[in-house]
Amino acid sequence: MEYAILDIEFKTPLKMLGHEINSKKHLLIRQNSSYVEVPSFPGIVEWDFEKSGVLSTEDKRRIDCFHLPFLEFISDKTLKSIDSIEINELFIMGVDSIEERDFSKINCLKIKCGRLELEKEISLTTEILHMNSNLKLRVDSNEKWSIDQCLRFNRAFSDNIQYFEEPFPELSSYADAQRLCFASDFLTSKNAYSNLKDLFDFFIIKPNTYPSFKELLKFISQLQSDGKGIVLSSLFESKYGLDSLAKFANKLSLTEPHGLGTDRYITYDYKQLDWQPWT
Repeated sequence: MEYAILDIEFKTPLKMLGHEINSKKHLLIRQNSSYVEVPSFPGIVEWDFEKSGVLSTEDKRRIDCFHLPFLEFISDKTLKSIDSIEINELFIMGVDSIEERDFSKINCLKIKCGRLELEKEISLTTEILHMNSNLKLRVDSNEKWSIDQCLRFNRAFSDNIQYFEEPFPELSSYADAQRLCFASDFLTSKNAYSNLKDLFDFFIIKPNTYPSFKELLKFISQLQSDGKGIVLSSLFESKYGLDSLAKFANKLSLTEPHGLGTDRYITYDYKQLDWQPWT
């Protein structure tokens, strides 16, 4: 078993969930040819080694509970890596430029909405679908839409929309719009699964946020038993961590396009592009 700490620095601060991040420390664990990553993110997953540079007793306990069982679970050389699974690409309204993207070769696109006027976002989405009329859309408006706005967007693109990811600020709104398909980002949800399962058809989970590997497997088994769609999402892992998550998806036959493309989206802003933790 080998350990290495990656120092990930950004050219410009990464702004996320109210935090401004200039650098991050991720721990990599390698056994034979398999890797697992211990990522960090302020306010979500934090570790003692980020400040001290060494593993504390509590760090080791948490790693023993989640990451080492995870590593053993994916230690199968036949499992396929990140290049073998389908990823939902990302387009952020008001940030990304349509002219700089080629949508013709992708199958699934996550659109971050609720940032511009609704009619402008409908217009931009129409332009995107002119390039690929078969594109599957996942629409995330970050709880900024009303039921009426969500229904208007759905009327425009109902043939392409797979789901809306948490469009409403109030849970009660989902019961009033049950004819639509919704996804819950279970990390940020303040509600227990028992309160959500009748309202949401898809659940987005970040494996590295779970306190124990057994708990993660138990929850995935529950979702599969209930017929829910499962989308894995990243916590800004490096290419090593994303590869291990892809193997995890393959091991469990989780075939939905996953949100594991974050590394490619922000690679341009890394100060160092090619980490070599072991030579």
